Amino acid sequence: MAKKIYISTDLEGCSGVTSWPETHYGEKGYDLAVAEMTRETIAAIKACQAAGYEVTVKDGHEDGMNLDPATLPRGIELIRGWDSSPAEMMAGIDDSYDFAIHIG
Repeated sequence: MAKKIYISTDLEGCSGVTSWPETHYGEKGYDLAVAEMTRETIAAIKACQAAGYEVTVKDGHEDGMNLDPATLPRGIELIRGWDSSPAEMMAGIDDSYDFAIHIG
């Protein structure tokens, strides 16, 4: 059975994100905050893949459309979008995953 890891991302809590405006589309600092979340996510993906894990990433900020799929390493599953479910930031996780990582 494959080793699987689930990564849930959110802007709040990423390095350097220090004010609410940075977490909202079009506001000052948003683009820099998304770039940092993306760098942190890429680093986590690469480390997990190097350790032999299949990786699922959930874009869990706002509408779930913050990570640019073209910038992420190949071979992952990316879950985007939002449906207002209480479990949305962990959408798709089940008992087949060995671990979860939370970024942000």
